[in-house]
Amino acid sequence: MEINMPTTLNITNMNEVNVFKRLFKYIIPNPPKIEEKKVGKITLKSINYKVKNSKIPWKKISNIIRKNSKYVLCSENIKIPITYGIQRFTSNKLNRCLCENTFIAVLKNLNVKPTDFSVSLYDPRAAYADILDAILQYSAQVKVVSNNIRFYEEESARLMERYGVTVLTTDNILSLNNSDIIVAPDKIRTDLKLSKDTFVFTAEEPGINLGCTVIDGYKVNTPIEYKPLIPNYIEDEYLLSYLYSELKVYELGDLVPVYCISEGKAKTIKEISEELETLIGRV
Repeated sequence: MEINMPTTLNITNMNEVNVFKRLFKYIIPNPPKIEEKKVGKITLKSINYKVKNSKIPWKKISNIIRKNSKYVLCSENIKIPITYGIQRFTSNKLNRCLCENTFIAVLKNLNVKPTDFSVSLYDPRAAYADILDAILQYSAQVKVVSNNIRFYEEESARLMERYGVTVLTTDNILSLNNSDIIVAPDKIRTDLKLSKDTFVFTAEEPGINLGCTVIDGYKVNTPIEYKPLIPNYIEDEYLLSYLYSELKVYELGDLVPVYCISEGKAKTIKEISEELETLIGRV
């Protein structure tokens, strides 16, 4: 038995147009349909169920899923009863990587002097210090806002020795107000009192309106070897997120999105960079 096999679930309504089928829909067997696809070492199980009498056989479906995983990949619209020991898969681990990769790609594309704009890392739990080395290649004004000041003071000393640039550290979120660009991989739940001209890169939609430009969605070109795995009712990034966090396909964390989502609109890295250049040029 393969543990952590990615398992998808699709539930649709059966359209009974045939009179004969409508009369006997309660007695004709209607089991979930199961398919498996294998790509390399990864096998994906797909469960499809067509509802024909308003009832979903959750016990049967959950038994199928639990043979390989406690998680199932499915639409948010599918409400799984908590009594069956399975849950919808959710994870932001890959999205945090995509957020950081997008942020660095935008900095790299900026046709602006490193001294002409300020960058802040908002990292309350001190989990993303690794990104600072990359940031310092493109900006000379770098700040970190974190609850773990001691950790970042030590990190700042290391970076000063290596790059000759001081990274300011503080636990005061109000200091973010004068930042041109902010990267905040974790979900933002606090009002940061930002200027409307600030650009924020984060891994998921903030829990509060920040009143500025927020980039919080990321779309990638799925590596060709994984394309055959993905059913048409599952978004590519959702399945790739499972492969990254559960099956440890860590090379997916190096992907650079082809476009990003800001307020429901798709924008390329080039478009975001150009918007920032215009904004920085006006300051």
